[in-house]
Amino acid sequence: MYLIVAASEQELPSCRNEHSIARPVGIGLVESALHTAHLIEHYNPELVICTGSCGSVDPALQINNIVIPSTVQHWGFSTPFSHTIPALPLHQIHDRLDEKAYPYTIHRDVILGSADIFLDTKEYEKWGKKLETLGIQAVDMESYAVAAACHSRGVDCVVLRYVSDSREEGKVKNYRAFLADMREKAAALIGDILDAAE
Repeated sequence: MYLIVAASEQELPSCRNEHSIARPVGIGLVESALHTAHLIEHYNPELVICTGSCGSVDPALQINNIVIPSTVQHWGFSTPFSHTIPALPLHQIHDRLDEKAYPYTIHRDVILGSADIFLDTKEYEKWGKKLETLGIQAVDMESYAVAAACHSRGVDCVVLRYVSDSREEGKVKNYRAFLADMREKAAALIGDILDAAE
């Protein structure tokens, strides 16, 4: 059984793999951690994939790019917590990705930071230096919590995020159309990831 999670129904892709189930886990660190833990207890998955949108801090990560981080970090505390995604599922995934040519840019081995902070321009002025010091390249509000919940229960986790806004480019103009497009891309990519995991 494979579990696919996202903050909201709108971010969940449909997946062709018959052994997968997709569920929303809510917005923010606490809600997503609690819901992920509950879903793991209920479904006992062998792999959890956390997906949805993210913001770019690194100018190299552009809107519509896909991000597969090797490390997720909770940066909202004065002392950040880091969690490295286990190497085995990433190795399998990268081997699979190398076999195919995708019509969009995929960034691997990215450091993604999570916090209960929506990083708009004003917040970036406040937190930007800390993010740069920590080497964080993209941000969201759930991935660290999902990965930590998986780690505490011995379940492999992969994070797959798509960039919806950046410091360089601002925000997407039509978020609904963007989500529809990225859900389709994520579904295809997640399908390939699950095929590699089997």
